[in-house]
Amino acid sequence: MRTVICILVAVVLCGSTWAKPPARPEKAEGHAIPVATPRNLDCSSAIPVTIGDFVTGDNTGAPNNVIEYSCAAWSESGGEVVFELTIDEGARTLGISIGFNDNICDLDLFILNSCDEDDCLDHSDDWSFFYFPGPGTYYIVVDGWQGDECPFTLTIVDETPPDDCCPLLSVCQEFDFNVSDGGFSVLNCGGASVWQWGPSTLDPTVDCQDEGVTNVLGTVLNGVTPNYAGEAAVIGPVSITSECSCMELCHYYNIEDSYDGGNVKVSTDGGSSWDLLVSASFYDAQDEFLSLDAACIRGELAYSYDYNPLEFRTDCFDLSSYAGEDVLVGFFFGSDASDAEPGWYIGSVRFGRSSTPVEHSSWGAIKALYR
Repeated sequence: MRTVICILVAVVLCGSTWAKPPARPEKAEGHAIPVATPRNLDCSSAIPVTIGDFVTGDNTGAPNNVIEYSCAAWSESGGEVVFELTIDEGARTLGISIGFNDNICDLDLFILNSCDEDDCLDHSDDWSFFYFPGPGTYYIVVDGWQGDECPFTLTIVDETPPDDCCPLLSVCQEFDFNVSDGGFSVLNCGGASVWQWGPSTLDPTVDCQDEGVTNVLGTVLNGVTPNYAGEAAVIGPVSITSECSCMELCHYYNIEDSYDGGNVKVSTDGGSSWDLLVSASFYDAQDEFLSLDAACIRGELAYSYDYNPLEFRTDCFDLSSYAGEDVLVGFFFGSDASDAEPGWYIGSVRFGRSSTPVEHSSWGAIKALYR
C-alpha cells in the first residue's frame, strides 16, 4: 500500500514538474519592439572647415565612440576626428580626400547629414565625389579600421560641374605662345623650376586652330620634368566682363598619372591667393587626387595622364563669377620623387564670349567617368 501511494505521489509531482509551460502570446503584426540605439558620435569638438580647405589632422588617441556607420557594412574601431562643414548655397558636388603617408594605416571617410552615425550619406576609403543636396551643416568623419590611427590630410574641393562656355564667338584677349611668350611670369610654390618658352620637339606639331606649332609655353621644353618640381606659370591680368568671361585653353600633356600633374588656378588679389578652376570637361577620368609629394598641387585634382594621341586638346573655363575683376591665371605644376615624363605644353590661352547659350553639363555623365 505504501509503495502504491509513493508511486502515485511521484506521478503527481513529476506531472507537475514536467507540465508544458503556457505558450507566449504572439507579437501583434506591425508592432515591432523598439531597440534603443543611442547616438555615440561626439561633435562637441568638431573642427570647422570650408570648401577649398586643405587641413592636417591626426586620429591618434582621438575618441573611439562609433563602431558602425549606417552607410558602411564594416566596423570601425579607430579614433574619430570630426569636421563640421557648412554649405550656404545650393546643392554642391565636392571632391573630398584623405591622404596619409603611412601605408600601414587604413583610414576611411564618412559624410553625415547630421551629428549621427546612423544619418550617413556616403563613405569612401580615401577619396570620392560627394553630393550634398542643399544648404546646411554636414559632418565629415575620419575614422580608422581595426584601430588604425595616424596623421592625415583632408582636402575639400568644389567639383560642382561648371558651365561649358565654348566655342568662342569673339575673342577679347589672347595669349598665343606660338608667336610670343605672352609676358608670362613664374611663381615658385615649393619645388624645382620647370616653365620655359620656345621651340620644343616633344609637343604636337599642329595646334587647336590647325596651325603649325613653332613655340610653346611648357615644362622643360626638350626634356623630361625634374623630380620635385613645383612652379606656376602666370599670365595676365585679364579684365573679366560679360563679353570676356570664357577662357579657352589649348594644351597637351604627357605626365605620370596620379603622381605628377598640373592644374589651372585664378587669383583676384595679385597672386596672394588662388582658386582652383575646373573646366566643363573636368580633369582626367583616370586621375585621383594628386600625390602629397607633388608641390603646388598636392592633394588636388589635376591633369595627370599619359595623354595620347600626340595632339593638342581644348578645355574651357567659365569665369563669369569673376566679372568685374582683373584676374591672374596660373598654370601650377608639381612632381614627386621619381618617374618623370615630358610634362605640360600650352599652345594658347584665349578669352572671349561664348557662341552658344551656356548649358549645364550632366554631372551624372561626368561622375560615370570615375567609376
